[in-house]
Amino acid sequence: MVLMVRRWQARWVFSRASHPMQPIDSSPSAPTPFVAALAPEHLPRWRVTGYALRLRGIRVQGRVGVSDAERAAPQELVVAVDVELGGTSYPATDDLERAANYAEIVSAVAETADALADRLLETYALRVTERLVLRWPAAHRVRVAVTKAAVPVAPHTDEANVEVTLDSPWS
Repeated sequence: MVLMVRRWQARWVFSRASHPMQPIDSSPSAPTPFVAALAPEHLPRWRVTGYALRLRGIRVQGRVGVSDAERAAPQELVVAVDVELGGTSYPATDDLERAANYAEIVSAVAETADALADRLLETYALRVTERLVLRWPAAHRVRVAVTKAAVPVAPHTDEANVEVTLDSPWS
């Protein structure tokens, strides 16, 4: 196994052979063995150890607010979701049935917003997070951030943002 590590201007090779660290030619014209090591015929030796879906800017209408008046009319909520799965969940083929479907995440966010009116952004964010954990029990971590642009506080505030993260007890 050969790994290249750039440290300042020198390049070093780590090998399990006779010399653990051995300098190689660091001139600009010298070929870089690291690039050769990434040729397609060598990739099958690599394995996927992490797989994450990150969706940003999911816009839904929700009834979130402390006062009854604030919850009376739907407001735009902008949601960001991270679902971190292990490498074993990575789809080995180009097949949607084996992948985590983005549309399912967006639907979970929207359906959760439609289901109930919440007094706190924290409550809505946790409900979305719990729903995603139930859908993907193999997830190592699920993070949901919710931004609300209409914040009825003085002085004027552009937005409020809440983030909830659930970590798997088995990770």
